[in-house]
Amino acid sequence: MGNDGEFYGTTSQGGLSGFGTVFRATTNGTLTTLVSFAKTNGGYPSGKLTLGGDGSLYGVTASGGSGDRGTVFRVATDGTLTTLATFANPDGTAPVAGLALGGDGSLYGTTQYGGSGNGTVFKVTTNGVLTTLVQFADPDGTNPDAGLVPGDDGNFYGTTPYGGGLYGTVFRVTPNGSLTTLVNFNYADGAHPHARLTAGKDGNFYGTTEDGGMYDGGTLFRVTTDGTLDTLFNFYLTNGTAPVNLTMGSDGSFYGATKYGGSTGNGTLFRFTTNGTLTTLFNFAGTNGANPSVAPLPGGDGNLYGTTFNGGSYGYGTAFRLTPDGTLTTLVNFAGPDGAYPSAQLILAKDGCLYGTTFYGGTPNYYGTLFQVTTNGTFTTVATFDKGNGAYPDAGLTPGSDGNL
Repeated sequence: MGNDGEFYGTTSQGGLSGFGTVFRATTNGTLTTLVSFAKTNGGYPSGKLTLGGDGSLYGVTASGGSGDRGTVFRVATDGTLTTLATFANPDGTAPVAGLALGGDGSLYGTTQYGGSGNGTVFKVTTNGVLTTLVQFADPDGTNPDAGLVPGDDGNFYGTTPYGGGLYGTVFRVTPNGSLTTLVNFNYADGAHPHARLTAGKDGNFYGTTEDGGMYDGGTLFRVTTDGTLDTLFNFYLTNGTAPVNLTMGSDGSFYGATKYGGSTGNGTLFRFTTNGTLTTLFNFAGTNGANPSVAPLPGGDGNLYGTTFNGGSYGYGTAFRLTPDGTLTTLVNFAGPDGAYPSAQLILAKDGCLYGTTFYGGTPNYYGTLFQVTTNGTFTTVATFDKGNGAYPDAGLTPGSDGNL
């Protein structure tokens, strides 16, 4: 959250030089481009912005900087950009996930490549001191792309989608760089975890693998901080395949989505209780949405709100409301001129409205939009990207503390 109560986000491309932007937006539709990346100071921002204790926003670019291997940056709410770190191959290449804020005030993250060739874990202080904590080698896992999750023990937890015996790992890393591989997936218990872990109220971590498991449709798993893995559910064609991230509801259950599978092959929405019960809440049919990219967001009214990347009346995706008993209401059918292909999780603001972005669409140039939808389905396009002010927002919004965008 921005301390000034406005929304902040990034576009993956566009801006004055075409290398992406950082923007600020208000609920009344005022869009301000704070930064236009120029490659030398970073290019193609990736992952959600992180609010620092100093009120500034922190993020990464997947390329650019002096070595064109990516950067870590800070942007003040007035648009002042500071490049904190520029990656070179030995200390990492291509940071693609958002940063995690440590208890020491430093930012922790991963690079997908570089180091010894398989990616790294790094720490950067707010005054720009970069420390490579881990260089992954194949037995440890390779190519982390989901970001880190802080644990109650002060350590960080994450996944690699590959390595560790081919099918990926779950790992723990201490703030001083001690790496412990907690899980080596073997395909039978899951393969290729691409989604960020979710911390449970029981102190354990929950996650999904996109592939593998008993039926080759992916798995839902729990891992303890000492590395005990429990495969809690094996997805198969009729109840969904390729599960995405998990979110925790107010009832203590986890909610998620599968990109594919279900009764018509267009994906599903599900609830999972920590005692191992998975309930398929909804099967998408194409006309009411298809292929959700992220888990739905629990709303303050007990319902769930989310988007589908495809499907709906026009094929450009939808926004929906889902009741706990599985009744789905399509709130928005994106038509192209009002946006297309929403891929990031919605944000619930203090005004009771939901805000999100579409990766594509919007008139006149189809470079993406920022939208508002009420819980009863009243839809407003808040801002339209025109390439000059950014293009293709795909990382989601960071909401302000007073409820504005």
